[in-house]
Amino acid sequence: MERKYAVWISAAGAVMIIFLVLWAVPSKVPYLKYDETTQEFKESGRFFYTSVREQDTHWGGDPDGEFWYVAKGESFIRDRVTVTGHVHLILTDQSALTVVKGIQVGPKSHLSIHTQSAAENQGSLLTYGNIGGSTNGNGGDAGTITIFGGTITAEGNIGGGVSDVFGGDGGNSERIEIFGGSVSAENIGGGNGSSIGGNSDVILIAGGTVTTRDIGGGGSGGNSKRADGGDGGEIFISGGTVFARFIGGGRGNIDYGGDASITISGGTVSAQSIGGGPGGNGCGGSGAVVISGGTVAVEENIGGGKGANGGDAGTITISGGTVSSGSIGGGINTDSRGDAGDGGLITISGGTVTTGSIGGGVGDTYGYRPGGGGHGGDGGTVIISGGTVT
Repeated sequence: MERKYAVWISAAGAVMIIFLVLWAVPSKVPYLKYDETTQEFKESGRFFYTSVREQDTHWGGDPDGEFWYVAKGESFIRDRVTVTGHVHLILTDQSALTVVKGIQVGPKSHLSIHTQSAAENQGSLLTYGNIGGSTNGNGGDAGTITIFGGTITAEGNIGGGVSDVFGGDGGNSERIEIFGGSVSAENIGGGNGSSIGGNSDVILIAGGTVTTRDIGGGGSGGNSKRADGGDGGEIFISGGTVFARFIGGGRGNIDYGGDASITISGGTVSAQSIGGGPGGNGCGGSGAVVISGGTVAVEENIGGGKGANGGDAGTITISGGTVSSGSIGGGINTDSRGDAGDGGLITISGGTVTTGSIGGGVGDTYGYRPGGGGHGGDGGTVIISGGTVT
């Protein structure tokens, strides 16, 4: 609530003086509230809140409490902000909030970002650090981050923190939800590690425009004897527009790519690969992928990640949507001594699918063999019972 002083008005009568106290009613700040049942935004408002100020670097309080903050006009916070409890941040129209060192949202904490409108003048949040886990030695773990709107730009990650020491691991991410707005970040999900990338539990994208490098598990920088990508956990895309390089398991710069489960039921998705993370000298990760709607365009592969040994595809199910991909199935091998990934179980019952190959991974060194895979890639089981496949 914006705190206002009471106003005292006195009226002199013939016999007595009467004092009338008029309390100022706090101003209502409107915002758009997302109804998860109807999947629509509705107009709402908040009377009681705290205005964002430069000197306030701790938002919230009781870990089990709920707190509301409002950003108006231009605000600039130099230090890192720490969120405790469930903090709601309303970005008013034309507001511009800059938090230089990012926003700390640790495990069991929750940051929800709201906007007043879906117009072009909606408020913005810019950070030069992570939104989620910290960057301090091993990357810090992140709690829940929900974005309902606004123009959100993170020069770091949204999710687990990035390791900044030799041999350090990336931070894990609990839950990331995006329902609207324009979101740009280095990565979304687990934090990158010098050694092992952080894991991501759940990522849900239901609207808005998302532009990032990787979505899912954190990548590995390879500055260690062990350098695996983090697991991507469960990734759900039901709406919006998504631009990414890898969606799924994290990239293993030296060793193994991370595994992931991806479900796409709507929206427009453009990526280099969807499924298991790429591996370095080890094996690409395994990806389980379900596509029932939307438009999905993939440059390389849907399924296993590429690597010295390609990752196995796991289970891939396509029942709807428009899907185009260089290949669908096992990951390619990028080393002449390695094997391409197995095709797993691939079922296509609907939709429009355009691809170069379906089944085992294509051997990058030993050429292309449709259906049977590349060097050592088992074609797996491919069932096509409907849809259009070319």
